[in-house]
Amino acid sequence: MTWKDIKLATLQKMFSAEGSNIPTDDSTRDYLAGMPYAANEGLLMMCTGKKHIIRTMDFDNTVGTESGSFRKINMSEQAEDFFQFAGEVYYTEGVNRVRTQAYYTESDNFLVLPRNFKGVYTVYYYAYPKEITSGTEDNYVPDAAPEVVAILPLYMASQLYKEDDNGIATSLRNEFEVAYERITQDNPMCRFEPIDESGW
Repeated sequence: MTWKDIKLATLQKMFSAEGSNIPTDDSTRDYLAGMPYAANEGLLMMCTGKKHIIRTMDFDNTVGTESGSFRKINMSEQAEDFFQFAGEVYYTEGVNRVRTQAYYTESDNFLVLPRNFKGVYTVYYYAYPKEITSGTEDNYVPDAAPEVVAILPLYMASQLYKEDDNGIATSLRNEFEVAYERITQDNPMCRFEPIDESGW
């Protein structure tokens, strides 16, 4: 879904649009103005809850600050969208790539590695969604999972319609919560990967 699709779906849930065009008259102006905030609120809630955006970042031994036999890397400085570590780190040296335990984390956002490693560490992390603003183009596609984007209009409408009809807004919010609960239920997956248990 594009940003235009999300706005149109939101208006339709508030009985303020028909067809494929977004009305821009007095009846929708305030709704449209409030949509970026409502969208960002919904995306942040879902993408920092259980339906994460997963990114990776690679590091060699030129990055970070040396401290004794360790190298500390502030992930918040390296990745503007950094939210949390995802718990998977891989080490590549030559043609060998393994999931490794040779690292640890400090204070939520510091990655601590051996100081003089020879290869490349690949760190998986959970990211914040890209912010939507009043200048966001209609063809923009949010960087969240499709199932998150699909229920975003429910959340937005539930927030924007409170003053007009709190009963309908509450119903929309309940519908959103049910849908969100369904897409965030745990779904364990088996992974078969070489693991380096040696530490450093």
